[in-house]
Amino acid sequence: MRSIRAFVLAIAMASTLLLMGPPPLLATPASDFDHLFTGFPLTGSHERVPCESCHLHGVFKGTPHRCADCHGGGVGQQSTEKSFDHFPTPADCGDCHITTAWSVARFDHGGISSNCIQCHNGSSAQDKSSHHVPSSNACETCHRTLSWTPADFDHAIITSSCSSCHNGVFADGKHKNHIPSPEPCEACHNVNSWTMLGGFNHGPTTANCVDCHNGGFAPGKNADHIPSPDTCETCHDVNSWALPGGFDHSLVTSGCVDCHNDGFARGKHADHIPSPDTCEACHGVNTWLIPGGFDHSLVTTACSGCHNDTFAPGKHSDHIPSPDQCEICHGVNSWLIPGGFDHSLVTSSCVSCHNDGFAPGKHANHIPSPDTCETCHNVNSWSIPGGFDHTGVFVNCASCHNGTFATGKNGNHIPSPDQCEICHTVDSWTIPGGFDHSLVTNSCASCHNDGFAQGMPSGHFVTNIDCSECHITETWGTVRFVHRSPSYPGDHSRGVQCMDCHGGNTEQVVWIAPNYQPDCAGCHFGDFKQGPHKKTENPRTYYYTAADLRDCTGSCHMYTDDQFITIEKSRSGEHRVNRSEW
Repeated sequence: MRSIRAFVLAIAMASTLLLMGPPPLLATPASDFDHLFTGFPLTGSHERVPCESCHLHGVFKGTPHRCADCHGGGVGQQSTEKSFDHFPTPADCGDCHITTAWSVARFDHGGISSNCIQCHNGSSAQDKSSHHVPSSNACETCHRTLSWTPADFDHAIITSSCSSCHNGVFADGKHKNHIPSPEPCEACHNVNSWTMLGGFNHGPTTANCVDCHNGGFAPGKNADHIPSPDTCETCHDVNSWALPGGFDHSLVTSGCVDCHNDGFARGKHADHIPSPDTCEACHGVNTWLIPGGFDHSLVTTACSGCHNDTFAPGKHSDHIPSPDQCEICHGVNSWLIPGGFDHSLVTSSCVSCHNDGFAPGKHANHIPSPDTCETCHNVNSWSIPGGFDHTGVFVNCASCHNGTFATGKNGNHIPSPDQCEICHTVDSWTIPGGFDHSLVTNSCASCHNDGFAQGMPSGHFVTNIDCSECHITETWGTVRFVHRSPSYPGDHSRGVQCMDCHGGNTEQVVWIAPNYQPDCAGCHFGDFKQGPHKKTENPRTYYYTAADLRDCTGSCHMYTDDQFITIEKSRSGEHRVNRSEW
């Protein structure tokens, strides 16, 4: 309702203004009128436009909302039209411009893929700059819609000289430190990089090295170069500054120290043995190392005169404490004691040296023992002669045989909480007389599973029952299975083997006549003889069938007639599984 009242008030005010005469230059909207209610909010430059510029002759209804309706020219509204050089487009002004200013345009090049020149022609939009590389290619050949730069220029198709572009105007030319050369760029460079592939090719160079290697265009002599008036090529070649094969000292006739003085070349190092001799007294021109090593044969002073950790290695930190001179034990040929250390002269305890400080002591896996080394070991070997004597050991094998200090149970040992000594002896792991099964109370298969002990052989009857149902601990050969099934007819008098009934080598019985199981006829259907099994002889002879007498141990009577009501003769129990005759 408020918006309707505001709109009616605005109409009334406009009518009043028309009656008052010509409107002022800039109409001020009523302070309580919100233009947003008209559906056209005033933003940007529209906020400063007089009402009558859009609402002609005080008519509010039908005022255009689209930019082009006012800014398209040929209408009564006072507005800015498209410039004469605006690039042709059917798009609405609002697609690119905002109400703040015409110049803030946001053109989306996303759908543009070709024909840039249609707009970028210097009139409608920015054209090539004055220092653009001369080219007849279309803009999109090198540039992208996001930015003029970077440009993806493909030099691969360039066949003209580099300097036609790389002349300092259109593209970078030679830098100020470039070696003076009349050669064109492509003589040394390629289109992939300014850097010369493989470095500069000195092969065809015939001029003096110093023409370029003078510190201006290329590196010259470094500050600590040996003073020499010779030209570079006297010692160096075009392949490397390094001297091929090293410096040739064979031509040197002056003293080594003229160069080897730590100024131009390395001199004596800080821990060199003090000596007034010249270098050449000990060293040769081929290497600093003394050929064949230092000759100690001429040494008459004590070893410690040099071997004092200053000039040459002295005693190492874990050397056995000793006031003796080096030469008491060592020779001039090697630090190693010839033939190894002679323990025969040792009278003190082993641990005074074998304490992991001066010599190896007990290793981490040594059996815990307060005994001294010499109780078990001797000076010839750590190994115990004849092996460890278990004679005095009677109990608690696991205190040593625990897999840490000595071999414990192997991975295939039968699970058991028993101590080793329950089954084993100190003479051998093997159990004397074999394993005693008399104390076994759990199932045979807990051990006889081919993991800890032998299980069923490959041809064994297939069954899930425990071994003890058939076998005894004294021998595998004795089989004594008791049938507990209610369908079992009983033990037969003649020797019936398991496979006679269990033909499939499984616990399941293979019935010859499955329809008659579990009665006798299930197996003996084929053994039935009709002749002896008369049912009646009046008025004619009738016989029993195998189906009638499927349980051979049942009754079969003779009847007086074919009504089979009155029994003439009773017969029962003729056949029994425990009788040898039928």
